[in-house]
Amino acid sequence: MSMMTEQSRQSLGDSFCRAAKLGLVRAPEDALQIEQLAGLQPATRPGEAVLVITTSSFAFRLLTIFHVVSTPESLSYYGDRAGEQKLDVSFAEFANLCCGALNRELSVHFPHLAMSIPYCLSSQCLNCLDDLKPEFLSRYAITINDSVRLEATLCMCCSAPVDIVTTASLVEQTTGELELF
Repeated sequence: MSMMTEQSRQSLGDSFCRAAKLGLVRAPEDALQIEQLAGLQPATRPGEAVLVITTSSFAFRLLTIFHVVSTPESLSYYGDRAGEQKLDVSFAEFANLCCGALNRELSVHFPHLAMSIPYCLSSQCLNCLDDLKPEFLSRYAITINDSVRLEATLCMCCSAPVDIVTTASLVEQTTGELELF
């Protein structure tokens, strides 16, 4: 028995796309294109890392996995302007903003959500996502300003039925808030 309806899967994907458009760009005028990828297995090379943020409730665990390759374009866009931080450290702030927007949208239906801090794993871990027996697994190609490219994978595992019904009007962007646990 499936724990998620097709409508819930579509709503989760739509929510992520809205969150990405809010959190993954440096400026509102930056152009972000996002497309869902057909295959579920990303092409990774040994030694690459992915950035993961986990959102959890009593009913599900959602892994949002970002794969950003260190290219001159991505370093220029996401890198520390002083050049002192590695890409994964500076990109973590953008990933956190994206997942925070997604968390706020999901919290309309799930009031008790927790979100991890960003953490890095070997990209080879992506090959094991099927072992988690996810209810929802989806990959996205994201392009910013026609030059910066990254991928995101959503992997939701459910322990109870999950019903997500969202609309674009539910996202009201607020930033700068600090959550204390």
